[in-house]
Amino acid sequence: MITSKAGASQSPIHIPLAANQRRKYDYNGIKQSPNIHFSIAYQTIQDLQFVDENDTISAYENFGNMSFTTHFGQSFDLQASQIKIHAPSEHKLNELHMDVEVQIIHTDKMTGQPQAVVSLFYDQDHAKYQHNPFLENFVLNGNSSKNVQKFNLAQAFKNITSLNKRLFYYQGSMTTPPCQSGIQWLIVNEIQPLSTDQYNYFYGKWMHNHTFADGNGNNRKVYPLGGFRKIYQKFDHVKALEIIE
Repeated sequence: MITSKAGASQSPIHIPLAANQRRKYDYNGIKQSPNIHFSIAYQTIQDLQFVDENDTISAYENFGNMSFTTHFGQSFDLQASQIKIHAPSEHKLNELHMDVEVQIIHTDKMTGQPQAVVSLFYDQDHAKYQHNPFLENFVLNGNSSKNVQKFNLAQAFKNITSLNKRLFYYQGSMTTPPCQSGIQWLIVNEIQPLSTDQYNYFYGKWMHNHTFADGNGNNRKVYPLGGFRKIYQKFDHVKALEIIE
């Protein structure tokens, strides 16, 4: 488990999807918002390198653009600059960690500073026990790195047909040092599958590896939402996920 000095508005958090969970944690309900807009325009990358960084497996590149509007009407037009993986997930859904969480770091196009993170979840109990082609990019099979000949981040959203009621937004922080706050989080609650071989690979690297953080995984602990922060759920009549190619 990753630890670091914490300030205000930290991530990850617990997202109580069920009504009884919300009452238990006194979240006063997740606020539904018709104002949240999300679209992606990722580009194909040739010969992309995935690297084992010990505490995660990641890739760095200009993956293309993501734009979104918050519940408050604030608009962002950002560049996807890094993807990384955590096993188990950093965020909890209904008090449960998912098997895997992939985070897409989006940065300001001028400064290069992180501004937003999109999280995707993979779990065998909540989805199917089947091979996931996107997750296979992170499987290095004992090597320190590997190159993927042709890669497009849009592949991660291939099986997500709609984000209505499935996209959650809150304000938090990065989850790795220096854990700066002021980060916009977009959580996709559409659980995707992974195979048993993929599960065993990621858990063998971190959660079931006692030489790494005493076998506690490469996830940061969950922080309280606090009384001043809210979670917002995309709720509108736009059914299709907007992917610009």
